[in-house]
Amino acid sequence: MIDPDIRAFIADTERFYPSDAASRSVVEQRKLYDDYARTFGLARPAGVATEDGLLMVEGRALRLRRYRPANAAAHGNVLYAHGGGFIVGSLDSHDGIVARIAERTGADVIAVDYRLAPEHTCPAALDDVLAAIGAAASGATPWPGTASRPLVLCGDSAGATLVGSAALRLLSSGTELAG
Repeated sequence: MIDPDIRAFIADTERFYPSDAASRSVVEQRKLYDDYARTFGLARPAGVATEDGLLMVEGRALRLRRYRPANAAAHGNVLYAHGGGFIVGSLDSHDGIVARIAERTGADVIAVDYRLAPEHTCPAALDDVLAAIGAAASGATPWPGTASRPLVLCGDSAGATLVGSAALRLLSSGTELAG
């Protein structure tokens, strides 16, 4: 037996993700995901300010978005990579989630809009996350004060895989991000 509220949520979800969703084109899958995120996503909390920026990496622009908590001097930084199975997801699809992380932690959160498959094959997404981590740790983001504060890596689903893989790569290479 399923709770009526859960049954309603499942029905709403199925409206956005029909049974043939996985067989649709990448463009259609991204539209389904974006529509779903717009409908079911969390609202950005009042007072969390955002600013979009670009990080130039090997001649291309990597999109970043910084979230600043209201009425607080940030005491740290979080670098966030969104989920989406490496194929869908964006700064916009995870906006409310990332804004709440900033609100609840009091840290500045920098979200990275890494390159997606299948247009960009592995390790493109990991390379983008590594570039964003390096920029945040060295103060080379559009917001240079990041280097003076601790950096925490965060992500969900595919994004968690990316930040975890980035951390392992940095550890295995002996790269130090903080003094």
